[in-house]
Amino acid sequence: GLTLINGDFRTTLIEKESIDLILTDPPYPEEYLDLWGDLSKFAYDVLKPSGFLLAYSGQYYLPRVMLALDEYLDYYWTMAITLPGSTQIVNGRNAMCGWKPILIYQKPPLRKKEKTFYDVVISPQGEKKLHEWQQSEGGVQKLVKIFSKKEQIILDPFSGAGTFPMVAHQLGRKAIGIEIDKYTYLKSKERILNDKT
Repeated sequence: GLTLINGDFRTTLIEKESIDLILTDPPYPEEYLDLWGDLSKFAYDVLKPSGFLLAYSGQYYLPRVMLALDEYLDYYWTMAITLPGSTQIVNGRNAMCGWKPILIYQKPPLRKKEKTFYDVVISPQGEKKLHEWQQSEGGVQKLVKIFSKKEQIILDPFSGAGTFPMVAHQLGRKAIGIEIDKYTYLKSKERILNDKT
């Protein structure tokens, strides 16, 4: 029920229209902005009709990120994930940041969620033991429960430390994680194997 792949999501073969939810945290720096357009196309190809993409994002390049995602997907909503006790100074704007956006997009046709959801998630601080961009399991659990059902397939094309696929699997979902960096992939695989024992 849990598959980890060492590779680039853009060249990894995933069956078309086989994924119920993409839940991911792509890199935020400017040099990675091209990945967001690729993610939009990838999501359009692999998501089932009306499937959701949830992507954590930084605020600095948010307009460009949203423009890239708009290419193939429909904007649905923006959630906020707050990180109590954690702040980051964004030097380019001199802003002290205590939350981050979770962008919600949907593959057409746009279809309203059956159940109402609250658009603020209060999360424990991110665990940074395995990866500098690692997110907290607590926040991910809430998102998995809101946007998927048991036995559905969740994919993370930037799986990093493996938090998103691991949590999805723990909650009874089938999970696929794709990580391009070999060292990070091996660390996440070791983490998940240790979690199962």
